[in-house]
Amino acid sequence: MGLSLQIFSVEGCHTNITRLNGTITSPTHPPKQGDSSEYTCKWNIQLTDAYEPRHVELRFISFDVMGVMPHCTNGHYVELVIGCNSSKSIGKFCGQLSLPVIYSSDHCLQIVLHAGSEVGLRSGSTLEAVFQQRLLSRRK
Repeated sequence: MGLSLQIFSVEGCHTNITRLNGTITSPTHPPKQGDSSEYTCKWNIQLTDAYEPRHVELRFISFDVMGVMPHCTNGHYVELVIGCNSSKSIGKFCGQLSLPVIYSSDHCLQIVLHAGSEVGLRSGSTLEAVFQQRLLSRRK
């Protein structure tokens, strides 16, 4: 599985990740993003170090985002987007969930944490996920 990589930048959460594996953790104190009361954190995983066709496997260790499915309240949710060229959102999620393992259709996957306010994010919306590369199965 390789070494784990903690991903978070003090300047913000808009992070491009090219490693073959690692850990993503939501910030406990997000930095200011202008005058808006909303906050967004994006992690773009693109496996550029792969020599063979691969996809991303994403496994949530913890998921606790304000709201209750299916209606995420006050703009708090995590959106998962799979694919590089023809990317597609597979949904917006909130609450205390046990999500299944997510597989991208190719070597790209994006995680977007959106909080309706910084106060909301600080009051308990947290997530932790691990990702790793997987070889795409070859068809004969």
